[in-house]
Amino acid sequence: MRFFAILVHDDMLASIVWLQKRWSGDPVGLRGPDRILVVKLDRIGDMINTIPVLDELARRFPRAAIDMVAHPVPLSFFDGDPRIRERIVYRSALYHAVPFLPPSWNEWKTVVSLARRRYPLVVYLRGSAPFLLLGARSRFAATKYVMNEHVVERYLKAIRPFVRDARQRPATLHLSAVAKRSAAELLGSTGVLRIAIHATAAVALKEWPLDRYVALADELRRRYRADIHFLASPAERDRLEAALAGSTSKHLVHTSLSLGKVAALIAACDLFVGNDSGLSHVAAAVNTAMVLVWGPANIHEAKPLADPARCAIEYRAVPCRSRCPEIRCVNDAVPMQCLRDVQLQDVLAAAGRMLETESEETWRRVVPAS
Repeated sequence: MRFFAILVHDDMLASIVWLQKRWSGDPVGLRGPDRILVVKLDRIGDMINTIPVLDELARRFPRAAIDMVAHPVPLSFFDGDPRIRERIVYRSALYHAVPFLPPSWNEWKTVVSLARRRYPLVVYLRGSAPFLLLGARSRFAATKYVMNEHVVERYLKAIRPFVRDARQRPATLHLSAVAKRSAAELLGSTGVLRIAIHATAAVALKEWPLDRYVALADELRRRYRADIHFLASPAERDRLEAALAGSTSKHLVHTSLSLGKVAALIAACDLFVGNDSGLSHVAAAVNTAMVLVWGPANIHEAKPLADPARCAIEYRAVPCRSRCPEIRCVNDAVPMQCLRDVQLQDVLAAAGRMLETESEETWRRVVPAS
């Protein structure tokens, strides 16, 4: 039902955009809107991928007030961001793991309030049915899915009718001073190597086996005397700690940090290791070297836009990828083969290569065990 609702919504959005183009003609004539609304009811990784769009809008329209409406957790990335005038919370049932119910009265009030403001430009990167009403009074810059096109390019194409020279730039996440101080306190001494591991994922299909992450952490600790920091949500703590019960070393587990503090912790670490998840995009946006174990998602569309020299992706081109729906495994012979074919030694070797090519300052703290 949720998937069908998304298809219907996207078809309606495409119809509205087509009608607006027919009625309004060439949109490049738009000069200097005083207000822009960005609609992005999405998850962590996709919110990071919105940053290049914000950069281009702020560059092209420096005098415009930019407001953003989003789910509360991803929206927290922009707390204190000077480019965003107002952050508006909207809890979407369409793209998040919440009960699939019609919009509440408060959610309708939020949309009506936004419609009354009559934004000259609404950058519609991902919304839900109530937000289509904004098309009656505002011009839409909306996305259109193209197979194998990276999501950042998809977002930038949406605004190019209004920002002709919009181009892809690395996403840079702004970290607050409070978050940085908190991360420094959690990490402790700067004299040791620090590695962040995100062993879980919002979608189980994207998760490399937990026992392999535990074995990886033990080996990184043994080889490099590194402090290992596991990151997870509160709901994942019991499962993660149960897996860590079999560890041969003591590792730190963080499950109650705000998203801003998680980002600051990743930024302060020397290496990030994880699955295809939102935090991998955070690692790219704070320029932390990373090693990822890639699951069923289309890598051409979804991989983090990181410096290739600082991002190693363990990807297996298994035959079933060509028919993978990405929401369930269709490989009956070897379930989750794309992940299970990645062995511990593969990830360990990639982590070692990444650490060895890091800065001289980092390498001085990489002290292999004797």
